[in-house]
Amino acid sequence: MSLYDGLPNFDLEYSFERVKKPLIVLAVIIIGLLIVLAFMQLGSLIEPKPIQWWFEKNPIAKNEQTFLHVTVTNTTGFDAENVVIKVKAKDYPSISSEKMSENISVLEASGARKLKFLMNPAGDVLPGTYVIEITAKIGENEFLESPVLEISSE
Repeated sequence: MSLYDGLPNFDLEYSFERVKKPLIVLAVIIIGLLIVLAFMQLGSLIEPKPIQWWFEKNPIAKNEQTFLHVTVTNTTGFDAENVVIKVKAKDYPSISSEKMSENISVLEASGARKLKFLMNPAGDVLPGTYVIEITAKIGENEFLESPVLEISSE
């Protein structure tokens, strides 16, 4: 009589065959979830941003002006009334704009408007970078973008 006579016989090949199908099902579910998450991430990249912007010229010399082009898109899914777009430099007296805000009476769902703001270094501006804040109030939502305008020494 041996110490090992009373223990059950472990047949690993049989045990693996029993769990093989559930493991395959679990792997398919995990791969499916990863594919769904990947598509969700791609969808957020493709979806338009509420505020898109670009400078006509950047950097500029301190005696030059440039246009800031702003596209505002209604991403809320509902028509929005009285949409307000404001453009202001954080260092306001150094960089100014001919108009600081623009009102859109109605911006339909998924609709967009293209606006243009003239950015002007005022007075004796030091060379460097200046943050411009663009805010858009669309319905109850407020969006913010912060482009950087560079002023060169020449």
